[in-house]
Amino acid sequence: MLLIGTAPAARAQFTQVSLGVNGLTCSQCSRSVEMQLRKLPFVADVTMDLGRTEGLIRFRDKQPVRINAIARAVKDAGFSLRYLEADLDPAMVQLSGKGCFQLNGDAYYVSGPETLVAGKVLRLQFVGKDYGGKGAQKGHRLPEAGSCRGKQVYYTVANAPKPQ
Repeated sequence: MLLIGTAPAARAQFTQVSLGVNGLTCSQCSRSVEMQLRKLPFVADVTMDLGRTEGLIRFRDKQPVRINAIARAVKDAGFSLRYLEADLDPAMVQLSGKGCFQLNGDAYYVSGPETLVAGKVLRLQFVGKDYGGKGAQKGHRLPEAGSCRGKQVYYTVANAPKPQ
């Protein structure tokens, strides 16, 4: 089973987040989401695509990324997430058998493919009511709670196909 262990949090970092936003129907809607996301201190750039109702967020170097703050910003703009995927630079994340990894004090439970390619970006799709992606959990068994602790606990599926 693919599982990721604890690594030095100061060097491991999400490189970008892709998100699908439900309800974007006009440029003002898209702009509203973009402006809420730009208020987050760790966000360097936001690119919204109204035609596909999606967005791409890039982050500031050495700033801890808070996934729950991204979901909250979309909700505060009056919309909901269809999916949220984060690309993780795995260079400093060690594989282990614990069922989770920690990053910036948060815990990430991972379910997904049995193998990872060393040096390849790990894409995590967030699962749960706040992150869309409920269908991504189908066919993947998420680790049991309690095997890893953090300020915030996230459930993810590694390298899952993007929801439609």
